[in-house]
Amino acid sequence: TERFLEAQDILHSWAELKGNNAEWHRLTAYLACIDSNVSQALIEIESAESLAADWLSVIETGAIVRYAAALSSVARFRSGSLPEPVPPEFARQDDASRTHLNEAMRRFTLLAQGESQPLWKQRFELWHFACLALLPERATEAQSACTALLNQTPVPAVAVFWALTRDYAIPLKPLIRRLEKQLKAPVPSIDDLQAAVA
Repeated sequence: TERFLEAQDILHSWAELKGNNAEWHRLTAYLACIDSNVSQALIEIESAESLAADWLSVIETGAIVRYAAALSSVARFRSGSLPEPVPPEFARQDDASRTHLNEAMRRFTLLAQGESQPLWKQRFELWHFACLALLPERATEAQSACTALLNQTPVPAVAVFWALTRDYAIPLKPLIRRLEKQLKAPVPSIDDLQAAVA
């Protein structure tokens, strides 16, 4: 997209920051992810971590990059805002990918535990669940995590999409009633609407 190319141009114009600026490497890693270049994304985020391992933004981007690195090339990574549902067969199961997922989960757990803002905490829990959902032997744990998310207020719409994609057994009628109530809130989101009609 135009904004993606603009962001790339800005980072290229600041290339002198390479090697001594954690934020430059963090942003470069994120853009490489969106550009489906996860190997370069991993190199860049490791450079950011070597410079500022304790920055929350670096911890989060490191987790998202590692999650993306565990996806098949068929499952195009679009954004780091919220994890889109991914079919199980679109997750790599080699040792490196599984290591990436476990490290991403550790980071998302750390971020959720340290977050006092409920919606940000929920976001990190969503990412943690998405990591679990890519590990076949943890399918039961992933379903439980998804159910726990669906019991939160507000209901995270993306968890509804995951539940439907994975055919999780969820109480649809009560869930629909809660989503309809969210739609009547002062500022409902488009995701709320899509989840209610899904």
